[in-house]
Amino acid sequence: MKFLDLSYVKFPIVLTHQITTSKQTISSKNSFIIRALLSDNNYYFGEASPLTNFSIETEEETEDSIKTIFNKLTSIDFELNFDLLIKQLDDINIPNSLRFAIEQIIIMYYANQPDTKDYFLSKIKSTNIKVNGLISLSHKTNILEQINLKDGFDTFKIKIGINDFATELEILEDIHKQFGNKITLRLDVNGLWSLNEALTKIIQLEKFNIEYIEDPVNNIIDMTELAQNTTIPIAVDEVINDSNNIELLLFNSNLNTIIIKPMLYGSIFRLIEIITNPAYIDKKFLISSLFESSLSKPILVYLASLCPPNLTHGLSTFDLLKTDVTSNILPLVNGSINFNPADILNLVNINNLILNNDEFTFPN
Repeated sequence: MKFLDLSYVKFPIVLTHQITTSKQTISSKNSFIIRALLSDNNYYFGEASPLTNFSIETEEETEDSIKTIFNKLTSIDFELNFDLLIKQLDDINIPNSLRFAIEQIIIMYYANQPDTKDYFLSKIKSTNIKVNGLISLSHKTNILEQINLKDGFDTFKIKIGINDFATELEILEDIHKQFGNKITLRLDVNGLWSLNEALTKIIQLEKFNIEYIEDPVNNIIDMTELAQNTTIPIAVDEVINDSNNIELLLFNSNLNTIIIKPMLYGSIFRLIEIITNPAYIDKKFLISSLFESSLSKPILVYLASLCPPNLTHGLSTFDLLKTDVTSNILPLVNGSINFNPADILNLVNINNLILNNDEFTFPN
């Protein structure tokens, strides 16, 4: 398989309402939608969508790399050999979000070839992907009303560290009084706390029905110490932005909940190898979005489908998009995404949705 032509457009993604984390307020971002003509004379699409203060690379660095990558890609003959593909793309040395887009294109190619598509479909463990609701402490709607509005969810993620901790404790107390153990909470601190702060504050959270606390501190060493000294599991997310960090986690027995943002990490092929490796059966891999467009949704849902079927993933941000490259592929219904395996990576379905979108046009 070879790349014959490459073009891109910058697409502004606007959210229906702003999302505030302990790091920043997110109301919009840019995605780079890449169109590639491959050696079967079909167009394939990928998305590079870095997020400021989360991704290693900036939007500017991503766009600069897109402009220079074509000559490197056209010199490579790609084959469906994961080790070889990973090495070939490692040698190009491109930003993680662009790596995601290029691998997205390559996977879509092989998933639509008669002699290789079954390779991807055979790895699917579940066609019903449970998804957590996302609660915003910055949204005008009352917190309890946000939970009531999200029919079908039984797990909710709340980003804390936005208000003072006493106020957030009161909010959690209200939620607990209203819903008790009927719902499960996931708290995301985005690495705001110091180790000592985290140890003190997590003790006060132990009375609530919390599945895990995500990134309470900003490094793996402190997270490991926290996990050894708290009863609430510690989940790791934002430090998983390169292969070295994820390797450290795979062999860390104290940190077993690993939240993967594929756009942040980059290599989809590496993630498939990791998620499906029986050596990591004790790890809970959860797939999470990074406010990408719905173009990336099939790949994220596919990765979630490789995980054990009882897990709940972080794929609800697509319902927050006011602008989108495609219609909302794989809609969320009653807290889950259901799909037909034959459709999950179907090129015709995805291409038709993109090519029929009048909001942007690729250069000739």
